[in-house]
Amino acid sequence: MVVDEDNQLIAGEGRWRALKKLGYEKVKVVRKIGFTEKQKLEYLLASNKLVERGGWDEEILRTIERDTLLVGAFDKEELDGIFRPETKEDDFDADVEYASITKADSAR
Repeated sequence: MVVDEDNQLIAGEGRWRALKKLGYEKVKVVRKIGFTEKQKLEYLLASNKLVERGGWDEEILRTIERDTLLVGAFDKEELDGIFRPETKEDDFDADVEYASITKADSAR
């Protein structure tokens, strides 16, 4: 989290909310001194853009207990997608495959 010289949060609101929800009363912050209001806004926008581009490694998330992830920033629907990834449709047709197998067997 990043604050200015007046302890006003510049970046890290999501982290602050999560830590507050987890019961933290004190946290370490980075203090930026001397930023103009425009620079504070630019820092905030750049920080949010980095987070937006980040993403999650779902393979690593699947190694964490669901209850732990629910306490954090994930909701049930998001976790359902992580723990049961959607299957992709393909052109496989079971009936066609079965017919080709039985046809090959009867030709022998």
